[in-house]
Amino acid sequence: MLAGIWQVAVRDFNAVVRTKGFVIGLLFMPAVMGASVLLPRLLARFGEQGERRYAVADFTGRLANPIAEKVAARNAEPGRRLTVALEHVDVAARGGDAGGFATARAELQSGLVDRIRARELYGFVILGPRVLDLAGAPERGAALRGEEAGVAYGAVSLTTGDLKNVLRDAVVDVVRETRLAEQGVDPALMRRIYERPAFDEFVVSRRADGEGAVKSSTAQESFVAMGLVILLLMGVMQSAGILLTSTIEEKSNRVVEVLMSSISPFQLLAGKVVGAWLTGLVMLIAWGGGAAFTADHFGVLRAEVISAGNVAWFVFFFLTGYLLFAALYASIGAMCSSIQDAQNMMLPVIVLIMIPMFAMAHVLEHPDSSLSIGMSWFPFSAPFVAPMRLALSPPAPQWQVAVAAAIVVVSAVFLMWLGGKIFRTAILMTGKPPRPSEIWRMLREA
Repeated sequence: MLAGIWQVAVRDFNAVVRTKGFVIGLLFMPAVMGASVLLPRLLARFGEQGERRYAVADFTGRLANPIAEKVAARNAEPGRRLTVALEHVDVAARGGDAGGFATARAELQSGLVDRIRARELYGFVILGPRVLDLAGAPERGAALRGEEAGVAYGAVSLTTGDLKNVLRDAVVDVVRETRLAEQGVDPALMRRIYERPAFDEFVVSRRADGEGAVKSSTAQESFVAMGLVILLLMGVMQSAGILLTSTIEEKSNRVVEVLMSSISPFQLLAGKVVGAWLTGLVMLIAWGGGAAFTADHFGVLRAEVISAGNVAWFVFFFLTGYLLFAALYASIGAMCSSIQDAQNMMLPVIVLIMIPMFAMAHVLEHPDSSLSIGMSWFPFSAPFVAPMRLALSPPAPQWQVAVAAAIVVVSAVFLMWLGGKIFRTAILMTGKPPRPSEIWRMLREA
């Protein structure tokens, strides 16, 4: 019996993995993940570099030099490929007083625009004469004060590199520090006062058998947990989809009749299930390796997630989750003679597939809630929710994962038994898919 099962499994496995489509699909996902790591570095080599010249018109007469010092510090940062050069504009004779500023700025800006068009400058910064005024001080007019106390920025592009951020940060820092100095406050002291302390976040379990306070990786662990669920879903659905397609094709081409002449229906079903699972396992290893490499590169993969115990649980739930859905897919494939017929019968299965996706947000936010535990014990969501809870901190208790595993195993065995009865009766049937009453008759008579 085992020889017949293994022959069918190897036959189905070779039939899939030797196709160009499978090879392309196998390599595509890791290639995309690798590109997400390597492509930004490659594109950075082709990004803009060099020096961009800006004109700075300081109507306060006090901020140009400190701004230049801030910009010079940014230019000296390691790895910076795009730097800023500042050119001071003499505004002493341009009507820096309140009454003549609007006219002076308009004339100055027009001249700077002409220089930008002549490629002498890349951009300009104009600081109003009252940019150091404190908000809320009595003024003659809000509109006039807004223009005089504002900063005008113009450049050939507002999105090139971080040029705008470099100049904006320099202006904001200098204005803030100058205002503090005018009020007799040490800017360095204020920086120390407003420096944000480092936060270490801990997840505290309310369970008596919990691990107490466990340090969390905050949002990073959510990305890993979501990626794990998606990876398992893709692996299970890919394997089950291969099983469904091969069953329908062999039935429509009458290949199954030849196979049934030499092996039993159970051997045929078991062999096809094993062959599709091996195909999915190959894809899961390739995709999981690419995902682990990408997550590790971006520093979002905790060592606890890829421990030997967790990896063993992930493989187990992939196998049992696949068997759970494989029974449904094989039954549908046995009852249908075309892909179109199968699509009409797939709606209930699709609803079951979507359950863990709908529950994902709640499990991430409340991993220890009653609903999350219940989803871990619901047969069709357990293969995905239980591993996801293992990837969170604190991880789900091992006894809860063990209960989920037992429920999935029992459900998978039961559904494989029911699916086998349907498969044995319906695999040689032709014509329209059977109605629910006919399916029930198959189960009673098989």
